Amino acid sequence: MQTTTFHQTVTLDGSPRMVFTMLTDTARHSEFTGARSVIDAKVDGSFSYFDGAITGTFREVVRDERLVQTLRAGSWPEGHRATVTTELRPRGDGARTDVRVLETGIPVEEIEAVQAGWRQYWDGLYQTLRARKIEVVDRFVEEYKNRHNWDIVDELVAEDCKVHIPLPGLPQGREGMRINGRMVCGAFPDVRVVREFLATEGDLVIERAHAKATHRGPLLGMAPTGKPVTWSELHAYRVVDGMITEVWSEPDLLGMLVQLGVVQLPAG
Repeated sequence: MQTTTFHQTVTLDGSPRMVFTMLTDTARHSEFTGARSVIDAKVDGSFSYFDGAITGTFREVVRDERLVQTLRAGSWPEGHRATVTTELRPRGDGARTDVRVLETGIPVEEIEAVQAGWRQYWDGLYQTLRARKIEVVDRFVEEYKNRHNWDIVDELVAEDCKVHIPLPGLPQGREGMRINGRMVCGAFPDVRVVREFLATEGDLVIERAHAKATHRGPLLGMAPTGKPVTWSELHAYRVVDGMITEVWSEPDLLGMLVQLGVVQLPAG
């Protein structure tokens, strides 16, 4: 039987640790492929993908770095197996991963199906990793801003998170995020934030939001005015392995202060 080889490199928005877990954990693999998987990720351990359509054995397992597998598709000649080598390499600061795949021993008549299968496989993983980052930000915004649950930072924000918020003296890390939350929600206890749009780029989740509230508490030394106020916000969150590791926030402070009567616009 004549065979051929397939090789490919893709870049995924997840650390090698996260990508390795997605490739070797039964539940995670089932999630991004949309079909039942059974995986025993150890040397001589077996695996089954896509409801049993692809089966095989692990020949080498190096955590977060390398997998070597022999496998066969159910449509291939009986007893024939290909070998797949998957290598994970961190890109940049390690928040992204270059994945290099080499599959040898593919029956020539199956190469187009194999190529299409790999494209679908990586697209499913890419979309799942993206959705997981968005889910982290969605939960953070709802709990932290709309429910005033500042303890959520212990679950979703890295302890050494870099905080870029235009408040002089604001600490870094979780404590800075707590102080910021208490200050904003103390001044605006009925604040409600609604997203206007969202985009992702690499490990960043970027959003523009609209806030509506009533000034009922002290704000930067200013006594409560009781005035309703609205403002826009731009935020970028760096999300790595399910944790927010860096935050940039740009609220429309000038517009807010104009509405509260602190700043007067020039006539005309």
